[in-house]
Amino acid sequence: MGLTTEEFTVGKVALKAASSKVAKHERACSENQHAFIPFAFDTCDFLAPDVVTILKRVQRVMHSNVVSP
Repeated sequence: MGLTTEEFTVGKVALKAASSKVAKHERACSENQHAFIPFAFDTCDFLAPDVVTILKRVQRVMHSNVVSP
């Protein structure tokens, strides 16, 4: 962490990255009729709320489709 006058907040960088990604890609995706969900996280184990939603959906699909021996 560099020298700064701002207070360090866990998740601040991930949320900023998520909004940046949306601003960058949302228009192109909507023009092509695709949904855009940013996948942003930081090194302090913070996951943006949309990431948590995506991972929970993947987990449900995996659990429902995995055949146990």
